[in-house]
Amino acid sequence: MLRKLRKFWKFVGFISFWIFIQIGVLFASCPDNPEENEICEGDIVITEFFFQSAVNMYEYIEIFNTTSATIDLMDWKIEIDGNEYSIDDPVNITSNDYIVLLSFSGVFQTSEGTTYCSSFNPNIFNNCSNPREDLYWLKFPGLSDESGVIKVIDDTPKIIDEIIYNITDSGWSQIIGSANVGKSVEFRINSSHPSILDSSNPENGASLNDNSIYWRSSDNEHPYLFEGNNFTSNYGSPLESNIEDYPPTVSSALSDITVNEDADSTEINLIQVFTDVDNYDSLITKTVDSNTNSSLVIASIEGDILTLDYQKDQHGTATIMILATSKEGATSNGLTVVDDFMITVNTIADLPSITSATTDEHILSSSGLVISRNSVDGDEVTHFQITGITNGSLYKNDGTSISNDEFITFAEGNAGLKFLSDPDFNGTGYITIRASLTADPTGLGGSIIEPITIN
Repeated sequence: MLRKLRKFWKFVGFISFWIFIQIGVLFASCPDNPEENEICEGDIVITEFFFQSAVNMYEYIEIFNTTSATIDLMDWKIEIDGNEYSIDDPVNITSNDYIVLLSFSGVFQTSEGTTYCSSFNPNIFNNCSNPREDLYWLKFPGLSDESGVIKVIDDTPKIIDEIIYNITDSGWSQIIGSANVGKSVEFRINSSHPSILDSSNPENGASLNDNSIYWRSSDNEHPYLFEGNNFTSNYGSPLESNIEDYPPTVSSALSDITVNEDADSTEINLIQVFTDVDNYDSLITKTVDSNTNSSLVIASIEGDILTLDYQKDQHGTATIMILATSKEGATSNGLTVVDDFMITVNTIADLPSITSATTDEHILSSSGLVISRNSVDGDEVTHFQITGITNGSLYKNDGTSISNDEFITFAEGNAGLKFLSDPDFNGTGYITIRASLTADPTGLGGSIIEPITIN
């Protein structure tokens, strides 16, 4: 077990070192020309705290060395809610490595019965089968689950890091408090946001990592945290790297869209739809994952812009699924999330057609004026509206007169209409026809004007 833990710890140390070296940064906020061996704000950062155990386990504070050098913590202090607890031993924290500071009482225990404690100051309250140098018995009584201030103070003394948490803050309320008892609070060490502890970074606005946006509640099981016959679920992960992969999430879901047939294309900016706690949102790649009806609408993405091209004379529904993928090689490492939405294209009445007619002065026309639906329309076109009757009168095939703005059925229009010119008029009469989905103006489509020759 110990050999496995040592191998794991070496691996974590290597990965952490590699990430920080590859990104070429230190979290520290130092002067341009710091003195040799000067400790700067952010050289040591709080990366995790376990504020209340549901059983007999250590509460703890985990700190991390962000620098390339080993730092001696002798005479450093951890201030908890105004009370100072001193590190009275030569505790060395190596480059890109962790130390866990333990509360006065508790136990770390594996399922094999191996217990872990600090190798410093063994006594009845700090006694175990496997003392470790990466655990230090700080002897603080406990941490508040609702609000608190934790400071790391060097031997000058100077505040190197500070956490201020409070359940009244909307962000902190999700990860502290009685609802989260038994869960540690972990700082998201993030290789894609290397300067979140740097006061010059506008995303942070402060050099100390007390912004809840960079913290999360741990839901991990860990072999140190074993109670009775089972691992205790939802406990923290002391001595493990906090660098984890998180997929993007949907921050502002796409809304369903309804348009009419033959509508102009729709463009949607996707930049606000997805977010990624591990990476900059601009690094999320968006693609069309699926389209259930490409004969209705063509969906394409260029950059962050989704374009919906509605196909001519088509109506119906389609579901579009957008896939968001985090950048390969970054912390999220190609993890994905999808968001879908429905498009409804309402049918409209297209332009009808009508046969021509010729008649003599004041003689009722005997042929022509047969109205038909557009070839792309079907039974959804149920009526025609007649307007613009000019230089004469209009009648249904059975002789019933038709007034301006009147709706007639498809059958009546398809049977053919009759036109009678005004007395003593010859020239051109006119009627205007509009196809409709209903017997009222709500279903109207475009209009055509039909001339009638009067000899």
